[in-house]
Amino acid sequence: MKTNQAIPDLIASVMKYVIIIVLVMFCISKAKEAYGLGYSIFSPTAADSPGRGHDVTVTVSSDMSVSDVGKLLKEKGLVNDALVFRIQELFSDAHGKICPGTYTLNTEMLPQEILDILSADYE
Repeated sequence: MKTNQAIPDLIASVMKYVIIIVLVMFCISKAKEAYGLGYSIFSPTAADSPGRGHDVTVTVSSDMSVSDVGKLLKEKGLVNDALVFRIQELFSDAHGKICPGTYTLNTEMLPQEILDILSADYE
């Protein structure tokens, strides 16, 4: 009788360890993603390295959300990540102050510099 139960017990023990290993690997993966996102938000970089930038003209309309502006800037190559830009705007002095208009920005600008320009005419 014990022989018949030994195999299912072994399988159950192995499955328990496999599940634990998978959960630990999942947690490590998510922690790396969270660290990368946090690093991008609080240690921003320009889309282009110094000396390689170029001017880009963008038009922000009054019906655009911060997410829309971030997507536009990402499409134009001015920021590396639209979500990171949206979060940076949330934590900046420019929060809720992006003004509609046409702007000439450079791909060497940091996201905060872009936010400062986009919110400069806020009253």
